[in-house]
Amino acid sequence: MKRLHGGLGQLYAETDYVLQSNGLGAITSPCSQTNLKWITDTVSHIEVIYRRIIPFDSKAVGDSFWHEMTKNYVESAVRHGQSLQEAKVAAISQAFTLELEEDGSPVKIQLHYAGKRVADPHREVLVLSGQSQLLEAFGAVVSGIAFEEKHWLVLSELSAGVTLVKQLRFESVLEGVEQRLLIG
Repeated sequence: MKRLHGGLGQLYAETDYVLQSNGLGAITSPCSQTNLKWITDTVSHIEVIYRRIIPFDSKAVGDSFWHEMTKNYVESAVRHGQSLQEAKVAAISQAFTLELEEDGSPVKIQLHYAGKRVADPHREVLVLSGQSQLLEAFGAVVSGIAFEEKHWLVLSELSAGVTLVKQLRFESVLEGVEQRLLIG
């Protein structure tokens, strides 16, 4: 898999070279931007945005990302006038409690996730939002310790078969997406 990942990285680099030599030099890829803004003395907000150009159809890339994001999730309820297939494609949600043991002591975390996919003919946006709350640690009930996370992805069709990917996080699903795209 590492060799495949490296080969795909080389393919990205070669594609970038060809696209930039044909007038798309304003789009640097891959690139990242990091914004650090202090909210309080104890909380910070960090965003790392990655951009890359990939030689695959934006619909195929979107389908692969959505599959990797949702393969372990439950589809949201069907709204009035919406088919089951439309509901499955549009949104997901999941809530569960994770119980594990840390150094012989029980730890309990409650997790809530929701995701949404919005697509138009030349652009697609995928968003995943999560909230986690620590309920129990080392045998004691805990309150007031929570964590929020947001992941988003914007896919833009540059031309037929060429996609600009802008992502905030989602690194955890990227390997599965690359594998699905290469297998077809």
